[in-house]
Amino acid sequence: MEESIIELALQKKKEELLNIFKEKPELKEVLLNIRNYMEKEYGEILDYKPIKTKEQFLKNYQMHDRASESILKLLINKGYLIFHLGKDLRNKRVQMKNEMPDFLLLAKGLLIGFDVKSKSKKDWFGIINERAVLGYRKFQLDVSTKKYRIPIYSQFILMKKNEPLDELGYSNLSEAYVEKKKMWDGNLTYKFNWKSGLLI
Repeated sequence: MEESIIELALQKKKEELLNIFKEKPELKEVLLNIRNYMEKEYGEILDYKPIKTKEQFLKNYQMHDRASESILKLLINKGYLIFHLGKDLRNKRVQMKNEMPDFLLLAKGLLIGFDVKSKSKKDWFGIINERAVLGYRKFQLDVSTKKYRIPIYSQFILMKKNEPLDELGYSNLSEAYVEKKKMWDGNLTYKFNWKSGLLI
């Protein structure tokens, strides 16, 4: 098992985190719940047969990496603490039973879970596959406490020829979706309302 997010966080920003946890002890409790959740979920990895070809699958990951890099730079430049969740399973024919957000963000006394979605058209902003939504909501339910309910967001970024553009949007996945439909590749998707810009 990779080092826990708590341990990685303390290595990078120990003093800052200790101050945050002193002011907001409920955040530390949620982080400990996340560590326990990850240990449990990595024991639940399924074999799968993706509808997309391996080449398409890896190409999408490459675009996702460029998109994530662009968004993380923007957030880090604002002084926020960002931590990566999970393991890279792209070269294995497996996927986790329950998806989790890719990242955690500590900012302004908040702990937020979020992922980054690259889109080729703004028309696709707010659209997320059902498996991801259900996984994120399970994660939110299992790690939240009576004192703190962790919000989960999807951050969208427009891409052209694998390069990120300045068009950004985000959806709060705790809110009700506005539409559910099946896409060309067989995936069921939920459409959420979205707002322009960074999630915070």
